[in-house]
Amino acid sequence: MIRINLLPQSKIKKSEHPEVVALAQILLALIVLFFGAQYFFKTLKLNNIKNDLKIAKAEHSKYQAIINELNTIKAVTAELETKKNLINNLIAARTVYPIFMENLLEHLPKTMWVTGLQTQMAEDRTVSFSITATALDIYTIADLVKVTESSDVISKVELGAISQTGDPANPMYNFTFRAAHKALPPQK
Repeated sequence: MIRINLLPQSKIKKSEHPEVVALAQILLALIVLFFGAQYFFKTLKLNNIKNDLKIAKAEHSKYQAIINELNTIKAVTAELETKKNLINNLIAARTVYPIFMENLLEHLPKTMWVTGLQTQMAEDRTVSFSITATALDIYTIADLVKVTESSDVISKVELGAISQTGDPANPMYNFTFRAAHKALPPQK
């Protein structure tokens, strides 16, 4: 094979310094090696982070199941606590009306008859009551007001209208009486 070079000899430059070319090749190889190593380490780090993320997600799902179970236990506990408080309130309130009736009977005079009794219990276990009654004389009504106003357990005493019925020789007096009853706590 014959080789023909159409360029003049003066135009053709021969490599005058081969060490520069070798140095450039080494430098290029080092740059490629440096960026290749960077890529390798970044890829390795990315894979480690992905594995850590998988482990963290697995732990999160495990702990989330425990948290969900704990929340259901708290909800059941709150429901049971509510039921317990309701039962305790019922147990405490079941003695309110018997104590009220016992205290009321102690304060009622013997010469009067209760014809109607309406009660209503407040949240603090105070029983507001209204009595419709008949008395033999006006002194019985006065005695009722005096005894209940000096009582430790009966307050807010109000006497309603008094009407006289029956014959003038033996009159009877109809009246209404309102008050509130608060039982004293038991003494220890």
